[in-house]
Amino acid sequence: MFNVFNRSRSASSNKFGENCRKVNYDKNGGTVLYQAIEQRQWKSVISRIRHSPHEVSTYVYRIDESDNRGAKFRFMILPLHAAVMRQPPTLVVSTLIALYSLAVSKKCDGDLPLHVALKHGASLDVIHTLLLSFPEASEIVDEDGHKPLKIFQSNILLWQSESERDSISKLLKDGIDEIKYDDSKLDVKKKDDGSVKSGEVDLKTTINDEGWKQSGLSVIVIGASGDLAKKKTYPSLLRLFEDNLLPADTIIWGFARSPIKHEDLRNRLKPFLTKAGNFSSNTIDEFLSRCYYQQGQ
Repeated sequence: MFNVFNRSRSASSNKFGENCRKVNYDKNGGTVLYQAIEQRQWKSVISRIRHSPHEVSTYVYRIDESDNRGAKFRFMILPLHAAVMRQPPTLVVSTLIALYSLAVSKKCDGDLPLHVALKHGASLDVIHTLLLSFPEASEIVDEDGHKPLKIFQSNILLWQSESERDSISKLLKDGIDEIKYDDSKLDVKKKDDGSVKSGEVDLKTTINDEGWKQSGLSVIVIGASGDLAKKKTYPSLLRLFEDNLLPADTIIWGFARSPIKHEDLRNRLKPFLTKAGNFSSNTIDEFLSRCYYQQGQ
């Protein structure tokens, strides 16, 4: 957890608007989207944006209860601001902006997303995307009264590539219309299968390198023969399965009092899974092959 938003303000402040969605980090750990961003699980971020787009515009906040003068915000942050401080793929930044374009012009604790990106060494592609979406940001000061160029110059050692430093400097001085990319130096590559490798993160394969993805998982669904399981629980597990968000060795055990067998459960589930979304028959069949049943009291 990056605790960089440490300038306190009254927790009763209406600065962010009465109607904005807010989630308390200490009570909920933030939104699911925020948690995925915090852990740099970029494929999970893209999947969550698709399934719960409202979280893109939801603030996550933390309150400092130790202040004798009353509760103060330790931070209040949008997903875009949280992402750009963690070396995100450009695709993630572009998707967050596409779903909530106002975020690129919103200040969280005095900083625009561009300010945050420059304080954490974001890639040239990310910085270009932020400026392309909100060109006026190049002239807006941060919480300390510094413009983006000054912020970049103060943190220039965060970028190891001299060519990237020069490009970012030129971009901040001259604007987005003046910069010319050398395609041979762009950190975006096409793979043999046609997928795009953005930055250092291949969104198609990164998740397979995460520790939890390599382990096994056993899920037990209580009341597996009931309507709630058929209409909600199993379809939700199917969505995770389709998005490759379950370990490879996942098995799902249904438990209920009904005297049925494995194949009976699968036959009962299939019509509900077919109606639950635009899933291919192969995906549904492969998912059902991992579903088993145990009768009990």
